[in-house]
Amino acid sequence: MTTFGAKLKEVRTQSGYTHASRLAADLGISPATYRHWERGTALPDVATLAMLCSVLNISPNDLLAVPSVTTAKAQSARHRRHKVA
Repeated sequence: MTTFGAKLKEVRTQSGYTHASRLAADLGISPATYRHWERGTALPDVATLAMLCSVLNISPNDLLAVPSVTTAKAQSARHRRHKVA
């Protein structure tokens, strides 16, 4: 599974932000704060996450790589089968 930081960097570059500092400026945060997100040492708060998703035109679920309920249920069932065997 892709980490939040890796996914964020991927989406940032696909959205045309070649420099993280430009996106940070558009969000009104310091470049250092943004770099922490991409490195995986910090996460944005909920309000900033919403703004980030709006700027990058991505849903929070997609950015956070939240699996669908169906996927989560299938993984759980596989895990249970392996424990029993």
